[in-house]
Amino acid sequence: MAKFGLDRLIFIAVSIVVIALIITFGEKNNKNESETTTSVSATIVTTTAPVSSTTEALTETEPSTGETDTTEPVETAPVERRTPNVHFFVPESPRVDESYFDDVVFVGDSVSLRLTYYNMANECFGDAVFLTSGSLGVTNSQWGLYEPKAVHPSYQGQKVTVADGIQKCGKKKVYIMLGINDMAYYTRPDLFAQFKSLTDSILEKSPDVTFYIQSVTPMTGNKNGTTNDEINEYNALISQYCCQKGWYFVDVASVLRDENGLLPRKYCSDPDGMGIHFTDAACEVWKEYLYTHVPAEALETTAPSTTAQTTKAATTTKSTTKNS
Repeated sequence: MAKFGLDRLIFIAVSIVVIALIITFGEKNNKNESETTTSVSATIVTTTAPVSSTTEALTETEPSTGETDTTEPVETAPVERRTPNVHFFVPESPRVDESYFDDVVFVGDSVSLRLTYYNMANECFGDAVFLTSGSLGVTNSQWGLYEPKAVHPSYQGQKVTVADGIQKCGKKKVYIMLGINDMAYYTRPDLFAQFKSLTDSILEKSPDVTFYIQSVTPMTGNKNGTTNDEINEYNALISQYCCQKGWYFVDVASVLRDENGLLPRKYCSDPDGMGIHFTDAACEVWKEYLYTHVPAEALETTAPSTTAQTTKAATTTKSTTKNS
């Protein structure tokens, strides 16, 4: 009986020791699991947090190490700006005399061809030369003279390429408006590349000319596979290029569009057709814009119209007095 009681006490003591060991081991294991879970959690927070471009944002998500954070801010790439530098947009100026245009050559398509006819009827651009032709474009103006579909302008009765015509006439102010006839066939980057090629070819033969690039004017609506948005995009490209090259950008289109960005019907001779060609009223607006948007540098060598008219009147009076 005494032996049975001793065995029972030993069994109970051993059981208590075993249970104590199990509890101790379990607590230690739970602690390790907790630390592992915390570490994994911290890693997840660090690796899955939204990427930020500032050190401050990164510090908020990373666990503190007690060390000074030397992470440098992430620099973002510069954003390409589409807005042209307005410095090279020709601003409004005092109205020049007709003689300002004596050293001008106009290059253009059928839109500019209408300005040619307007000048022939009104003699408003002095001794300016017009290298204009229907269907002329940035691209085909660079074709050879004998290409089957070439539409080159004429100078003194002879067909010439634009670059050759400018060289032959010797004018130093080159006013160009081209591109509307190319837009349905070329992407804007391809057309812009052709524009650069054209100006390069002109400068190769006439390195001392100054470019006055006129904006392509709008249409009465989206027609002929071309939209006014595409025209605006092209104008943005060439105006930016003028800024880069130090050329002048003459924004004729700004006075030939309505509140919806369209060519007003009163200014269009074919509003229900191609919707791009001008009336005499539009040519008058165009002419006045050119007369009153001349670079300051050119004004220094060109007398304003009021001064020139006064001088002319004084000369006439003196001549009349002498003859009488």
